[in-house]
Amino acid sequence: MEFHNIANIFPLMTGDEYEALRNDIAANGLLEPIWTYQGKIIDGRNRYRACLEVGIEPEYREWSGGKPLAFVISMNLHRRHLTPSQCAAVGVNIKHWLQIENPQGRPTLEEQNNVGNISYNNGKQNRDLAGEIVGVSGRYIDDAEKYAKQEPALFEQLLSGEVTLQDAKRETRKQERFENLVTINANNKPLNGDIGKFNVIYADPPWQYEHPISDSRRIENQYPTLSLDEICKLPVQEICEDDAILFLWASTPMLKNALQVMEAWGFEYRTGMVWVKPSIGPGQWVRQRHEHLLIGIRGNIPTPYSNGKPDSVVEAPREGHSQKPTVFYSIIEQMYPSLSKKELFCRKLREGWAAWGNQV
Repeated sequence: MEFHNIANIFPLMTGDEYEALRNDIAANGLLEPIWTYQGKIIDGRNRYRACLEVGIEPEYREWSGGKPLAFVISMNLHRRHLTPSQCAAVGVNIKHWLQIENPQGRPTLEEQNNVGNISYNNGKQNRDLAGEIVGVSGRYIDDAEKYAKQEPALFEQLLSGEVTLQDAKRETRKQERFENLVTINANNKPLNGDIGKFNVIYADPPWQYEHPISDSRRIENQYPTLSLDEICKLPVQEICEDDAILFLWASTPMLKNALQVMEAWGFEYRTGMVWVKPSIGPGQWVRQRHEHLLIGIRGNIPTPYSNGKPDSVVEAPREGHSQKPTVFYSIIEQMYPSLSKKELFCRKLREGWAAWGNQV
């Protein structure tokens, strides 16, 4: 059985609400028929799904009372638990159908007047009538409609209740800030193209340990190291945009030093991630199996989009000596896909990244 487009005015049930309906139908059968119009379901999508899942034959009834908009509203609006943001999205859908049924912009649905206690007032515009039906202001309808037109995926999240209008506005403002940072970055690159400035800095400094476990395990046997003072004095601020984020690797003995480096480079500590290794390593006090990726910011760098925020704990295999897992490139790219990126102390070039390091 197909769904009529008008059935999409309201979101499908999810979670506990749908589970309760499914269990009730399994226990008591289908008490309310599934309504159709022109052979397609206009009310009862959730009941239809539940019947199929529990093995009960759906019962259909055809709506013959004229245009079905008011009927769909009356059957759904007051028996659904909708947030104000969902009501605004539903209001956008109702406005859309009011415009289809009343292209002149003012409803004249006399044959549906007062169906389900919904009064169609001919003196109201479709937008205000839709707001009155769902119980939100016309401005709320306007706000939600912007997302329906410009960001359909975000609008669907509004309708389903995954995000609120406030969340959507924050995401939109964040997008505007990202676009602004990209523009600034493009305009700030020097003419000779030698250096440039970057919004994302990823660094794995060659820390100099004061107390190696043994001469055979000295870091210097693998690569040249720098003292804390030398690392702090690196002119990192000269390659950073005013709004930037730093991802700084630090083994557990170097946490205090790493925070000092972060401050010297002009960043303020915000949070961090942990890389958990598959096998245990050496250590003076405890045998190490994890490292920290500290995160600091400068200026007004936006936080990542909701779907770009990673888990703070990452389990990944070891690679070369002191080399960090390549998955962290992907994580940073997911967090900040559009911003310019530079890796310090780089060993292997990554497409789309600038790099500096004596091993590249």
